[in-house]
Amino acid sequence: AGLLAEQPPGTELICSTEFFVLESVDSASVAFLVPFLLSPPIQAVLAAAQEGGHHPRFNERTLMTLPIPAALVRHGAELSADVERAVDQARAAYAAVRGAVATAARLQSTAAGEAPNCGKHVAGRCDGAGSAGGGRIER
Repeated sequence: AGLLAEQPPGTELICSTEFFVLESVDSASVAFLVPFLLSPPIQAVLAAAQEGGHHPRFNERTLMTLPIPAALVRHGAELSADVERAVDQARAAYAAVRGAVATAARLQSTAAGEAPNCGKHVAGRCDGAGSAGGGRIER
């Protein structure tokens, strides 16, 4: 479940079939692997191992033979919680922006007597003449 897991009904998601699913051998979260895999040293290894021109990719063996530092594993639960919290915050921010967009759309459609494109109703109500007619602002 990534950041895009929550989509409006009817949204079609298209994704690559070329990905690796990383799962824990027990019920522990492996979210701590996200910052590890995105770190500059690991990205350099993965970039050097890429094959293909149009759709560069690295093979599973490269991924599965990356040495994971013992300290990272020892702090895995803490780092996983940090990553999961960050994902939750990103989802909340995404939901807040979606809500703001919905509110703006609702306000645009229900603004009776206002000409939203006149650009002059910031200081007060517009007389509805629009930007071409100059418009009169009432206070």
